[in-house]
Amino acid sequence: MKDIAIIRLQKAPDMVGTDGYLHQNRYTALPQMGISPKIVTGVHKLAQFVTKLLLTTQGSDLYDPQYGSGLLYLLRQAQSPSDLADIQGLIATHISDVRSQVIASQVNLSLPSDERLQDLKLLSVNFDQANIKFDIEVSLVSEAGAARTLNIQNLLVG
Repeated sequence: MKDIAIIRLQKAPDMVGTDGYLHQNRYTALPQMGISPKIVTGVHKLAQFVTKLLLTTQGSDLYDPQYGSGLLYLLRQAQSPSDLADIQGLIATHISDVRSQVIASQVNLSLPSDERLQDLKLLSVNFDQANIKFDIEVSLVSEAGAARTLNIQNLLVG
């Protein structure tokens, strides 16, 4: 795994774009607080790796086409309310695939136990019908026993 510096996301104000539509849920990436980026270690590094893997569309990395998950692709393909009901069940499958992928990637690496994944479980999937978005909550446990809950919010459908 690569060291990933934490960036801070700040919600940008909603605005009307040049296309005449209201653009909501926009976030701006701000530089790391402090003068230089900080190295992330332990369960926080593991949490960032898992989050990045979940939000990377499989096949988008030309050097490693198996890297990532189909989660965002799945959400973009939703066409009807029945598709959305199916998606809630399929998200658990993608979480399980990411768990297997992370554990397989750690096999030949000498990582400390708090940066090695022991378990990854889907806790909840909530669909906000008014805003047509998903909020996903995932439990992550390292081999050292450190636990963290990942809240992946505002995954827009379509």
